[in-house]
Amino acid sequence: MNPLALFPPAWQTVDWYRTPLGAMDQWPSVLRTTLNVISGCTFPMAVIWGREQLLLYNSSFSNLLGAKHPGGLGRPTRDVWPIDAAILRHVWEGETVTLENHPCPLTRRGYPEETYFTLSYSPVRDEPGAVCGMLVTALETTAQVLAVRRADALRRHAEALGNVLTMAALHHLIGTFHPGEDLPFIHLHVAGDASFPAALRGVLTGRHPHVLPWQHGAREGRLAMVVPVEGMRAGEALGVLVMGLNEHVPLDDAYRSFLLQYARQAEAALGRVQSHDHLALHRTLEVERAALASFMDFMEAVDAETDIEFLVRKAVDVLKARYPGATVGYSSGHPAHEATPGGERFAVLSTLGTAHPYSQVSVVIEMPSGAQPDRHLTARLVYGEPEAGGVLTLTLPNHGEWTALDRSVLQAVGRGLKLSLSRAMIVRGLAEEREALMAFMQFTERTADTSDIHTLAMQAAEVMRTTLPVESAVYLERTETCWVARDLTGVTDDRVAHLLEAGLPLTEPTLEQAVSRREATYLEHGTVPAYGAAHPYRTVALYPLFPPEHPVGLLGMGSVDRSAWSARDRAVFQAVGNSFRLALERSAYLEHIKRQRERLADLNVELGHVIAQAALTLDAPAQYLSRLLQEHPSGEPLAGEGLLFDPATLQDEVNRLKGAARDFQVLADLDTHALNRELVPLREVFGAARQQSGAAGVTWSIEALPIVRTDAALLRQAVETLLTFTLSPTRGTQFVSVRSQEMENEVRVIVEDDGVGLSGEEASTLFDLTVRTGQRVPLMEGGGLGQVRRLLARQGGWAWAEARLSGATLVLALPKDEDVHRLEELFQDDELP
Repeated sequence: MNPLALFPPAWQTVDWYRTPLGAMDQWPSVLRTTLNVISGCTFPMAVIWGREQLLLYNSSFSNLLGAKHPGGLGRPTRDVWPIDAAILRHVWEGETVTLENHPCPLTRRGYPEETYFTLSYSPVRDEPGAVCGMLVTALETTAQVLAVRRADALRRHAEALGNVLTMAALHHLIGTFHPGEDLPFIHLHVAGDASFPAALRGVLTGRHPHVLPWQHGAREGRLAMVVPVEGMRAGEALGVLVMGLNEHVPLDDAYRSFLLQYARQAEAALGRVQSHDHLALHRTLEVERAALASFMDFMEAVDAETDIEFLVRKAVDVLKARYPGATVGYSSGHPAHEATPGGERFAVLSTLGTAHPYSQVSVVIEMPSGAQPDRHLTARLVYGEPEAGGVLTLTLPNHGEWTALDRSVLQAVGRGLKLSLSRAMIVRGLAEEREALMAFMQFTERTADTSDIHTLAMQAAEVMRTTLPVESAVYLERTETCWVARDLTGVTDDRVAHLLEAGLPLTEPTLEQAVSRREATYLEHGTVPAYGAAHPYRTVALYPLFPPEHPVGLLGMGSVDRSAWSARDRAVFQAVGNSFRLALERSAYLEHIKRQRERLADLNVELGHVIAQAALTLDAPAQYLSRLLQEHPSGEPLAGEGLLFDPATLQDEVNRLKGAARDFQVLADLDTHALNRELVPLREVFGAARQQSGAAGVTWSIEALPIVRTDAALLRQAVETLLTFTLSPTRGTQFVSVRSQEMENEVRVIVEDDGVGLSGEEASTLFDLTVRTGQRVPLMEGGGLGQVRRLLARQGGWAWAEARLSGATLVLALPKDEDVHRLEELFQDDELP
């Protein structure tokens, strides 16, 4: 399967081979498994990998990068998503760092945008437990931060306007009051004034808000919303309010609503001043102030809390503080949203947008008109999701009718409750995703060094029973006739255990359904079958294991208490099942590699015998023909045969035959050379070979190379022979780079140059053992590079070339010794001069 198939399309545009990560199928397993999880997440998540701090992220995270995507994939974090050095230091030391409502300016709509995020940076550990990267989760809180900031601006504005009694005081307040970043400048132009701008007269007659470019100070072209300000009589425009727009936030519905509310406050003050109806307008401001105060009180009380019951209790506290004589209570369970006849019913509008995954969180307020028979007035605030919500009830004794103040207060509390519930839903979803990821990584770490099915099943059961509310776990193996339990954990009923050990038929419907769907299947709400014997399980989950194409087993878990699986249960079970499947695939892959290596070793031995035999076979006719030339130098007919021959032509053939015999003899000698395996720093070998080559005018770049356990003499001979091709005068090489790439079972040394390129045929035959017949002096194909491949093959390695239009890429592969690998960093020094 294409390793890029599981990732977003943008990943396929990146040449991973040219990044420090190398080819994707050679990435560390911890990195691959972590990326597999975040690629399916709907929340912005990213992985910062290695000491190079390379940034990898999912589709949701790419929306935060704007023009830096897709170019940011695989790039250092400092170039794409800069992070404070102190945060990086803490995470690399194994700590988790969380930043609440952190300002993160982004360019995702073509301009620098003011955004806020709750960021979490947590360490990712490799199999030994060392920190090898970090996991970044980003929860955007821009809507909440802007809502609180704008509510505070409206509250302060309303309070300030409450003391305005004259037009001069109103102009002074508007000119000096600073509402915040969302209103960089404000101008009030009253109709009839001599200074009223001519460009605004159309706004007076149109009576609708407009967005226009406006000059403020020395700067022209700044956008502003102009809103007509009406008086006490409908249709009477008393003036126009010009409100500058924040260039770093989008003009969305929430922003427009804030601006219109701000304008309505100024409108109320202007009307009060001009009509001297202080009492009526004072009541209007009181309504808005009370609503805003209720909203602020609620938002300050809940802070960053995500527990739903806690949020509802705080809403109750706010309403009790506003209505000291009222009875306020709440109950769980979501009633039907049916309007009460003769009353009002209105929903608190979503601030998230319909595309948001949690935009369906609802808050509906029902306010029946008229007092109840007991002279009490009752309102209901229905909140939450249909599956998990409740109702909050406010009862006012001896209260006549609902007032505008009552409606504003309930709307403000409902708006705050909706924002908090939406945030709680997002945080809960993130927690479920993170817990599933942790379960996946926990199982992967526990099973990293084993391929035993029994051990894998035991570890899966242990992870599920410690993470989920399940009593039993089972691994069923498929035979020719049935599904047989190979591992049972927590199954205390002897009848059930005996039934599972005896085997369930392959045609059992629920098992057959799980296998046919090739995905996790959840049985709940009374759908769990008897399986041939009475059992106590109310819920069962099944995960079919396909490594890679045919089913080999089923992972199952059961609970006797739960009537349904939660989203968290499903996420964790899916993660454990995925990790189990990957472990089986890894086991099958390693077994295949083992068989291939054994076969390669056998072929190397056979090839050694062939080379030795060829050397002996070629030497005899070469000696015979050489004596023949000495006895018949003039080309006279051979005795008894009457054959004529050209001495020069025959001499060329003899030279070729002798050269081939010598080359084969060299290879035969290599096969009889006793291997002396020792620790060899590859960088020293290439450094010495570079010095010995004496090539002038060639620029070298030798990166940090690992240490290997091999025969130093044979390796030096192979490298020196390899460089005779790389630095051949006919190739015109001026630049040579040497780097390494660590795979799961081998170390690859990649030698690249800018000389003459190689065609596909030339690359495939460069290391062959055939004789080049067009040469007067016998040479192995590729100038003796067949010897390089043979030298490496003796040590369990290999060599090959890659076709390129310009330059050559030669790869030397050597077996990887894990013990030696741990010493690698001790021998890595600066690049050779």
